[in-house]
Amino acid sequence: MIIIRMRDRDLANTRFAYNPLTEVTLSYHLLKAYHSKAHRTTRRHRWADAALPVVDGMQLPYMDAVIDSCRFIPDFVMPPSAGTGLRLEDQLNGLLDVPADLIAEDIQKVADLNGMTDEREQFIKDPHHALPCLVEEIWAYWNAVLTAHWSRISATLDNDVNYRARQLALEGIEAVLKELNEQLESPNRETLIITKSHYDLKTELDGRGIQFYPSLFELGLVWQVGTTWQPSIGYNARGAGLWYEPPAIQTDEAIELTLGASKARLLTALQHPYTTSDLSHLLHVSAGAVSQQLTKLAQAGLVLSHRSGSRVYYRLSPRGAQLLEVFS
Repeated sequence: MIIIRMRDRDLANTRFAYNPLTEVTLSYHLLKAYHSKAHRTTRRHRWADAALPVVDGMQLPYMDAVIDSCRFIPDFVMPPSAGTGLRLEDQLNGLLDVPADLIAEDIQKVADLNGMTDEREQFIKDPHHALPCLVEEIWAYWNAVLTAHWSRISATLDNDVNYRARQLALEGIEAVLKELNEQLESPNRETLIITKSHYDLKTELDGRGIQFYPSLFELGLVWQVGTTWQPSIGYNARGAGLWYEPPAIQTDEAIELTLGASKARLLTALQHPYTTSDLSHLLHVSAGAVSQQLTKLAQAGLVLSHRSGSRVYYRLSPRGAQLLEVFS
C-alpha cells in the first residue's frame, strides 16, 4: 500500500497531461508482456497483433535493456508532461540530458529484477554512449508501429484529459479518483492511497502536486512518487479499446438526401473529434476536400474546432448534434 499525504497546494497543482515518450514506453512494455501471452485478452489485441510481427523483426537491445516485462519501469523513460501537444523529438533530446546517476540507479533496479546484460552494464558504466543508441531504437520503433496511429491516439488522450479536467473543476478530486481506478482511494482531502501495491511506502508531496496521465497501453495503474521527478500516476484512458479501428460511418438516407452524401458522412463522423487528416483517412477523400466541407459546415454553425498543440480537432456543435438527432 502506498500512502500519499497532500496539502492544499498539492490539490491546486494537480493536473492531467500526457506525452508521446510515455506512450512509447508503455506500448513496448505491453508488447513484452503480450509476447509472453500474459495479456492475450487485452482490448489492445488488434494493435498488438499487428505490431508484434514488425517488432519481432527489429533489433532493439537497448529498449529491451530498459523496458522489460517486469513491474518496474525506469522513471527516466516515463517523464512527467509539461502539457499536451509535446513532440517526441523534443522529449528524446531531453532524454540525452538525464543525469548519469539517475540512469544507473534505475537500470540497476531492472537488473536486480531481470539480471544484468551487456546493454544494462553499459547504461550503468557509460550512459552517454548507451543513451544515443536507445534514442535511435525508440525512433525506429515509433516509426514502425506508432507514428501512423498517433493522431487517433492523441485525440483519445486529449478527450480524456479534457473530461478529467472538467470533472476535477466541477466535482472535485474525490469524484475523479473514483472513476480512474479501483486501486485509488481518497479517505479524506489530505490522503491518497494506492491499494494492492507490492510496495509499502508513505510519502508527502510538499506542495509539488501530482500529475495524472491517461494511457492507451496501461492495463492497470502505474505510478512514480519519488523525489526526483514530478509525482505522477498513469491510468487506463477512456475509450482505450476504440482508437485502433475507426468506427464505420453509416449515415441515414434522409440526411444524405438533405445535405448530400459527403456532408452527411462528415457530420456523422464528427460525433467523435478528428483532425482533417484523420477524416481524410476515415472517409477516403482528400484532405483538401475535407477542409472545404468543414469550412462550410462551420459557417452553418454545425461544427466546432479546438486546438491542442499543433493539431486542430473538429467535432459536432450542439446545433449539429441536434440536426443528426432529428434524422435518427
